[in-house]
Amino acid sequence: MKDCKVNILGTEYNVFFRNEKDDERLDGKYRDGYTDNSTHEIIICNKKDDCELEDYEGWKKSILRHELIHAFLFESGLDSSSVSTCGAWAVNEEMVDWFAIQSPKICKVFNELDLL
Repeated sequence: MKDCKVNILGTEYNVFFRNEKDDERLDGKYRDGYTDNSTHEIIICNKKDDCELEDYEGWKKSILRHELIHAFLFESGLDSSSVSTCGAWAVNEEMVDWFAIQSPKICKVFNELDLL
């Protein structure tokens, strides 16, 4: 995978693949990747020296899907308007993970039924 641009609901985002040493945020809280809505950038970490995953390219795809969901929720306004007494569901990592993990399966069914 290489750096690219993607349109998220009318807003252009830059997707960058960086090494941990080139981005201090990849060494802490955002170990695998992050979305910066203020700059419209999605950053995905390249394989780290201590990583034991054999299929890291597959892992990077899952991280990119996760970060794209964050961008879609932000650009649709749901990140700020989903607040309730229990917190904002649209920025909840578990909810974002669910969408990111299930989206390929949902798209597969949509494709099988010629719905896209």
